[in-house]
Amino acid sequence: MAIGVLKAGVNSQDVTASTGTDVVDTVNYVYGYAIGEVIAGLSSESKLESIIRSSLDVANINDRIGIVGDSRGADRLPWVISILLGGRGYMPIGYNHAVGGWEATDMLPDVADVNADQFDVLFFTEGYNSLTTGAGETGASLYEQQRTLVDYYLNSGYTKTVFMCLNPPTFADVSGYQLTEAQDTQRKILNNLWLANTDPRVVVEDELEWVTSDMFSDGLHDNMAGAWIRLSNSAYKIRALFERSPVIRDIFTSDNIIHTTSKNPALALLTGGNLNPVNGASVTGDVPRDWQVAGDGAITVVSEILENHFGLGVNGVKLTISGTPLNSTSNVKFKPQYSLVSGGLIGEGFEAFIDFELLEGATGISNIQTVATTLGSPLDHRLEEFTTEKGVAPAMSGTLRSRQTSVLAVDTANIPLEWRIRFRQGVAINVEIIFGRPVFRKTAAI
Repeated sequence: MAIGVLKAGVNSQDVTASTGTDVVDTVNYVYGYAIGEVIAGLSSESKLESIIRSSLDVANINDRIGIVGDSRGADRLPWVISILLGGRGYMPIGYNHAVGGWEATDMLPDVADVNADQFDVLFFTEGYNSLTTGAGETGASLYEQQRTLVDYYLNSGYTKTVFMCLNPPTFADVSGYQLTEAQDTQRKILNNLWLANTDPRVVVEDELEWVTSDMFSDGLHDNMAGAWIRLSNSAYKIRALFERSPVIRDIFTSDNIIHTTSKNPALALLTGGNLNPVNGASVTGDVPRDWQVAGDGAITVVSEILENHFGLGVNGVKLTISGTPLNSTSNVKFKPQYSLVSGGLIGEGFEAFIDFELLEGATGISNIQTVATTLGSPLDHRLEEFTTEKGVAPAMSGTLRSRQTSVLAVDTANIPLEWRIRFRQGVAINVEIIFGRPVFRKTAAI
């Protein structure tokens, strides 16, 4: 039976049971849109993402998500994982250890770095390169290598589950990625070994022999529609992996270091906000008390308070950004103007959250970061980044959740925190983004 596109959280057996009919042929519709139109006729991939997003409920997810593997994991799949989860949890784009061209042997030296990020759930995508380059592994030998990697992750003390993405068939294309018949036989052996998995800590994607060539951009890598179709088939497994928790949604709980009224986490419009244009930027509008909107470079920023946008008494700050930056350092920052903590920090680690809504059609974005820096301390590094891979960014909403900071070996009296949007040099900016519900807390609170 060929599997069709299913609503997240529903599998083919559920559909058959409820309708009394089999799931139709290959793939017919994505929420009422003919799949032929989705793949060939859409003016932009952001339209597909809007279709998908409008059909999903948003879950509060309090788990860390990472991706390891090869170019399949570094390409479309992270976007779709984020969409399937309603945009919450770690943004997989920013915590992606997958590297194009990597084999299983390349992943071994990276195990310590992966485990240091303390992911709850890891998506594993690897196989093609090991089967086609190097020693040309057999399905059985590659399974043993992958199983060793999976055990390293699961035995780290952090990762609870590994979601194993299978290797789909490849197709003829000018790119020349199609597997030989012998290699494809080993691919099937590898997949079947994982499909026979009985380890409850490993969740395996549903079988993929039903996929079609129009789901791939070059015979190997998923296109956006193909990635959605593929993962939606296993969405009932993916969404079941994650704990639902309201913890990161409540800015007023005591584990949020900036929860007090004096630190204004609700972003109330009171006197004392700050606009900070530098290097030719124009920054105007309203800013919450004790918070700052800064612009750097040849850009224009208009700040607006949206009352009750994230709930009763919880405002949002909308930034409308335009201009054409003259260099790659142009950026907009949204940040508190006060010290987050003071003293007694040796042995502590921290992380930050903020809810955001990036309106559809944004252009010129290079990346969005959560940054917490303290000169001379282990906190002096970037916590979170995700990069748009297309000229026009899709509509996105969810929670930017930072990587955990290093545990402090020295005390410090100040941790500057900011959310920073950076732009592409020479590319016209058209961005509307809303921030709200900021949280900064000790990692022990997770």
